[in-house]
Amino acid sequence: DGDGNAIWMYADQSGYLFKEGWKKINNIWYYFSDYDMVKNSWVENNYYVDENGYMVKGWKSIECDYYGYGYHSFYFENDGRLARNKQIGNYWINEYGYYGSDAHPHY
Repeated sequence: DGDGNAIWMYADQSGYLFKEGWKKINNIWYYFSDYDMVKNSWVENNYYVDENGYMVKGWKSIECDYYGYGYHSFYFENDGRLARNKQIGNYWINEYGYYGSDAHPHY
């Protein structure tokens, strides 16, 4: 990109570049935006992809710097969707998808 960061793209066996959306590669889900694999980012406000571009499942500590609130522990279901308003083990996940009492949106 223009900032000197690597751009990760995916081409299938015929050379077709995947442009936009979710793509399962070797049993791992990735999200692409304008041909680039997204990393360390919220996707559609319901999913998160980590530093490797993998769709997150289970617990993940994510910095919520948009509001200056620091890190929160979020829980993502087996399909990668953010859990909301439910009990996970001994923890209550609030309406914004994380464990804690200081409820505010993550995006």
